[in-house]
Amino acid sequence: MLAISHILANILNPVIFMVGIFEAYLGSVSGYLIYGVQSKLKKLIHQDTFHSDTPVKDSHTQVKREFHSMNVKDYHKDLDPLRNDYEKAAKKYSRFSLLIQIFPLLGILGTVAGLHVAISEGQEIYAGVEFALTSTILGLIFAILFKFFDVLLFAPWVNEIEDGFDRYEKEFLVDSREAV
Repeated sequence: MLAISHILANILNPVIFMVGIFEAYLGSVSGYLIYGVQSKLKKLIHQDTFHSDTPVKDSHTQVKREFHSMNVKDYHKDLDPLRNDYEKAAKKYSRFSLLIQIFPLLGILGTVAGLHVAISEGQEIYAGVEFALTSTILGLIFAILFKFFDVLLFAPWVNEIEDGFDRYEKEFLVDSREAV
């Protein structure tokens, strides 16, 4: 067991840094993709041809209702590629979100390995404790940093996208029924 603890003491902190760099890359890619889907969905929702009854005055100042609706082909032409883009972005976001959980575990592993080295070999007590605290700090810093971005930035975008898809479909169904 002591050999494993020594190996971990030599490689774990660089591994935490490498996983952190990969997580930052994954977070930026998924954030970029999610933001792109969110922007496209906002544009799609706010298209003039999408909203139902619009009051229009004719030459005799009577108010009539006009219905603008998309046909099924337009609906699928616009929404299906956007859903595909969202599914790809959601997969990357899911990996990013799940990988955040590994940082505290790596920190705890470093703590246990460092303390094992410190207790087993009395002459290296300070090196073992230093490693234990360093890996714990690194694991917690990365976990807190990435969770901060996840909760305050990416999760609201994902919720907005899912609400937008629901709103778009509900309005489309109302518009297509009214147009018939």
